[in-house]
Amino acid sequence: MIDLENGALTGRRARGGIEYRNTLYTAEVEEMISKSNVLTPALLRISEAAQIAGCGRSKAYELSASGAWPTVETPYGRRVVYAGLLEWLERLQEGR
Repeated sequence: MIDLENGALTGRRARGGIEYRNTLYTAEVEEMISKSNVLTPALLRISEAAQIAGCGRSKAYELSASGAWPTVETPYGRRVVYAGLLEWLERLQEGR
């Protein structure tokens, strides 16, 4: 779960019977993208941003609606600004 007031990931999920903290750090995200040999898009769909942040689609829509994630309206729908999402992840890592 993401605490919107404090900007922190607080939930736990069980995978294979092992609990782990649901935190995805910016360095890990950048490493995953660099290994994929794919150009990084400037804008992401809400579902794509949720996958990068490690949260559900509903929480992603909540974060974008609250202004925690910078978004822009395009002719194809609302998109999350990739650079802004990375900044948000860095702030979470720093605890701000």
